[in-house]
Amino acid sequence: MRQTADAGHEQGNHTWAHDDLTQRDAAFARGSLERTHELLAGLTGRAPALCRPPYGRIDSVGLAVCAGLRYGVALWSHHVTGGKPHGDVDAILRQGSPGSIVLAHDGGREPDASLMTQLDRLVASMTDRGYKFVTVSELLSAPVQGGVSQSR
Repeated sequence: MRQTADAGHEQGNHTWAHDDLTQRDAAFARGSLERTHELLAGLTGRAPALCRPPYGRIDSVGLAVCAGLRYGVALWSHHVTGGKPHGDVDAILRQGSPGSIVLAHDGGREPDASLMTQLDRLVASMTDRGYKFVTVSELLSAPVQGGVSQSR
């Protein structure tokens, strides 16, 4: 955690045990997020400003808890998984646009070599097209013009 934070990567809160926030009450959600918040802040020296809810599922209860913690909520527009990384990357290269948020999710105990290869291809292809990779907070604070963020 320290190494990635020191390298400029943003650490977001994803709950303590990956519970579906739409299936829990406010006290449980707050406790899970606060416990994770304290750990992340202690490890990195920076408090997280975002929550990415497990499974991309959040309701009014979870949103209220996140607002109380002053978190933005980050979801995604595209994803790459270890199941079909080549096809996922092909789809992003066809459909990605300025402001896209890509969730890269392995889920295995060891990094999936095929997924890593495809993520390298995605980053290289998007960089060659002039896109810039930024943190979610940077993206959300970028000026918006015509409904599209200018962080390309």
